[in-house]
Amino acid sequence: MSRLLSVGLTALLIWIPGPRPTYAGEKPEIEFDILTVNDSLGVWLDLSDLVNSQIISQLKEGVQFAVKTDLALQRPRRLWGYRSIGTVDHILTIGYRSLTEDYQIRHGDNDSTGHRLFPSLAGLHRYLADSIIVSIGPLSDLDVEFYYDVQIRIAVISLTKINLVFDPDRGLGAPSMVGFLFRRFLELTGFGQEELLIRSRPFTLSEIRDQN
Repeated sequence: MSRLLSVGLTALLIWIPGPRPTYAGEKPEIEFDILTVNDSLGVWLDLSDLVNSQIISQLKEGVQFAVKTDLALQRPRRLWGYRSIGTVDHILTIGYRSLTEDYQIRHGDNDSTGHRLFPSLAGLHRYLADSIIVSIGPLSDLDVEFYYDVQIRIAVISLTKINLVFDPDRGLGAPSMVGFLFRRFLELTGFGQEELLIRSRPFTLSEIRDQN
C-alpha cells in the first residue's frame, strides 16, 4: 500500500463548537493519510489522541466509548460545491476490563472476530495510531483525470449517554445494536453537530500511485 498526503500540509481540522463534556474544550489532533489498499482507496486514521486522560479515567470507571467516523469521497465541481462519489462509516467501541486490567476495542456490532485486547495503555494508543484503515471504494470506479478529496467527520460519545436515550430494558441496548443505536442517537440529539471535521486537499489517483 502507498501513502499520499502529508497531513501537516494538507489537512484542515475544524473543531465545531458546542458542549463537549468529554474533552472540556481540548482539540484532539487527528492525523490521516490516503492509501491504496488491495486495489481500493483507503484512509488511514490516527485516533490515538481521542483517548485522553479524561477518557482513560472514565474507562476505568466502567464507561465504554463509541467512536463513529464518517468518510465521504467527493469530486470538486467545476464551478461550485462537490459531487458525492461514495460514503462509508466506521464504528468502534473502546472499553476497559477491570478484572484483567485490559483495554478492549470492538469493531462494528459485537462481532467476536473484531475484538482486540491490550494489556497496556501504550498498546491501545499504538493500535489506534497505526491500525485504523477504512476502505472507501475500488480504485476502478475512479477516473485518473479528475481531482477528488476526502471529508472525515468524527464523533465520540459514551455508551452510558446512548443508554439514557435508549432504555436497555426495551431490548435495544444489546451490544450487537451499538452501530444502530449510535446512528439513531446522533439523529435524535443532534450530537453530530459537535464533532471533528477534516478535509483533505484535492488529489488525483496518479499522486497516490506515484508514492512509495
